[in-house]
Amino acid sequence: LLPIKLGCDEVTMRNIVRTILLDGKLHPHSAQEINAPFEGTIINILEDGSPVKKNQILFELDTFRIKRDLKRAQIELLLKQHELTQIIINSEMEALADAITLRDKETDLFVKEKVLKQRKFSRNPKEILRMQLQIEKTNQMIAFYKEHLTELEKLGDQGALSVSELANERIKYREYLVNLEQLKLDYEKLRDGDPLEIKRAQKNVDASGIKLEHVKKELLEKDDIRKSNIRVKQDELDELTLKVEDLQNRLSQSTVKADSDGIFLVNSHWVGNGYEAYREGHHIKFGEELGKLSKSDKLLARFEVYERDAGLIKLGQNVEFQIIPLGERWFKGTVSKIHPTLGPKPRQKDDLYRLKILKVDMEVKDVLPAMKPKMTVLAKIHIMTKLAPSISIDCLQNNNVITTNGSKELKIGSYG
Repeated sequence: LLPIKLGCDEVTMRNIVRTILLDGKLHPHSAQEINAPFEGTIINILEDGSPVKKNQILFELDTFRIKRDLKRAQIELLLKQHELTQIIINSEMEALADAITLRDKETDLFVKEKVLKQRKFSRNPKEILRMQLQIEKTNQMIAFYKEHLTELEKLGDQGALSVSELANERIKYREYLVNLEQLKLDYEKLRDGDPLEIKRAQKNVDASGIKLEHVKKELLEKDDIRKSNIRVKQDELDELTLKVEDLQNRLSQSTVKADSDGIFLVNSHWVGNGYEAYREGHHIKFGEELGKLSKSDKLLARFEVYERDAGLIKLGQNVEFQIIPLGERWFKGTVSKIHPTLGPKPRQKDDLYRLKILKVDMEVKDVLPAMKPKMTVLAKIHIMTKLAPSISIDCLQNNNVITTNGSKELKIGSYG
């Protein structure tokens, strides 16, 4: 390209710097979140951007609702303690009654085992001796009749003894034989025990043992149920105790103070017709972030880059920016973070045509005491430097450029 001589300058190859103009706000580099300790209405709050000292009050919440919930929880706790005490007393009474029932069954088994043992092994020595003497006497009588019965029969043949008398003697002899057999049986029963009585006693012992095991199993199940009921009530009591402690802790935090020196930054929230910073009379839910406490002298600026320019932003790019409250002075920074996702630009709650933006953070290099979070920032990000033909801006007069063919109108764009 041949240089064209002009009165003001000449067209020549120069470095053209392309920039993106952005606006944003200063943010603290590191900040502590300030959350609501419970749901309530704000009754006192510092202004946004207020410098604070350690232990200075940041905001206060109305305690009517938390006091009501605490009173209700304390009453429920007392009722639950009474229920647990009553369950423990009833459980101890039932356990005592069960112990008596078990002891009765054990005693019954013990008695029947003693009866069985008695049937098997317990004997009367005098009765045994008497029985032995009777057997011996009967044997002697049988021996006597054996010796003299023949002589009596001879006397009968001689007529000295009638037939009836002889028959009576023979009957007595047979009676002694029968008595001897009965005495022997009675003696064996007395010596070895009555098998029928022993069997009956054994059955009684077995039945008592089965009943005792059944009662033990039944009482063990009842004891497990009692213990389970106590555990359930104890868990409910512990849960209510924790709830009361939590409510008491929240109530003690109704006045939120600063943990350190810093700047109190109040968040904005949707109020029905737009976003507005939290202030007195606003309602806030438990755990919501009301604001932040900036505790560092480092600052960063956060910008919103439109979707069409998002691909041009790179880490480390140089940024020149102005802070509106500080006049026209230019400051320097670098792109330190590019947020991972695009999001809608929050203009209003229900916007069907939202513009997508990418949030970009810039680290402020030289922080001045006058710089405060939430101050508005205007910035230029240098995205490209290219060698191309150009003319000096001084050649422009009312959007017209002087060429060899005379004055020509130019349309000035963002990257002219």
